[in-house]
Order: sequence, then structure tokens, then C-alpha cells
Amino acid sequence: MYLFSLSGSKAGKSYCSRWVGVIIFVVFVFHDPSWGVDGNDLHRLKAKNTCIECDLSGADLRDTILSAAILTRSNLAKVLLAGADLRFAKIDYGSLEGADLWGSSLVGIDLRYADLREANFSFANLTRSNLNFANLTGAKMGAANLTESSLRGANLRNTNLHRVNLNNADLRGADLRGANLKKATLKGAKRCKTKMPWGEDNSGCLER
Repeated sequence: MYLFSLSGSKAGKSYCSRWVGVIIFVVFVFHDPSWGVDGNDLHRLKAKNTCIECDLSGADLRDTILSAAILTRSNLAKVLLAGADLRFAKIDYGSLEGADLWGSSLVGIDLRYADLREANFSFANLTRSNLNFANLTGAKMGAANLTESSLRGANLRNTNLHRVNLNNADLRGADLRGANLKKATLKGAKRCKTKMPWGEDNSGCLER
């Protein structure tokens, strides 16, 4: 009886209105993929294709064309980039931790010293990319193409490299302990002081 009388009163209507506002806010927050993204940084990237030291974490950039974008030292943690075009982009010293780059085009991308932990690169094309000293711990790279890529000093511990193409890649000084290399191809890959799952490989130490 009390609830019925409350809903018909001004106080009840005001109470209900507040709850409707809260519900709309919650729906917006949890369904807007760009929530938490710095709007200025996102606008700068779209306008100039350059955003150094920007915070784009959590943004939805699926299927976006960002070829040759300059994102040095930027935070792209947990960004959705599946199907995106990032050919020859620069994200050196940046973070893509937990990001989804499934099937994206990353030919010639610069990811030196980048934090790529737990990122998903499955089916991505990373041909001739620069991943020197990047941290790829726990990354998913199943069926990715890393032909002629440079991974010198990269941390690939516990990384999923199932069916990965590493032909002619530079793995000197890289750490692949615990990595899944099932059905991966490493024809012509350079290995010197390379920590493989089965031990250190120095077969390429005489090569320059």
C-alpha cells in the first residue's frame, strides 16, 4: 500500500526519475566502447594520424585505417584493433597490453620496446615488422605472419606461436622459453643466444 501511494505522489515520480537517469547512465557506460578514452587524444589521432604519448586505452578502433600513424609512447592497452590497417605505424615504447589485433595488417610496424603482454595477434600480418626488445609475454600469435621480422631481444615467454611463420626472422637474443611452437616455421630464422623451449640455440652466431 505504501509503495502504491508513493508511486502516485510527486516524491515517487521524482524517485523513479532519478532511477531512470541512473539506468541510462549505466547502459551508456557499459555499451560505449570509447568510455574512458581521452576524447582530445582520439580526435587528434583521427585528424592528424599522429598522437604521441596519448591515452587511447579501451578504444574501439576495429577496421580503422591507421597506416603510417605515429603513436610513439602511447597507451593502447585493451584497444580493439581487429581488422585494422596499421601498416608502417609507429607504436614504439607504447603499450598494447591485452589489445585485440586479430587479423590486422601490421606490415612494417614499429613496435620496439612495446608492452605487448597478453595481446592477441592471431592471423595478423606482421611481415617485416620491428619487434626488437618488445615484451610479448603470454601473447596470442596463432597463425600470424612474422616473415622477415626482427625480434632481437624480444621476450616471447609463454607466447602462443602455433602455426606462426617466422621464416627469415631475426630471433637473436630472444627468449622463447615456454612458447608454443607447434607447427611453426622457422626456415632461415637467425638464432644466436636465443632461448628456445628446448634450450639455447646459437646456430646463427656466425651470421652478421
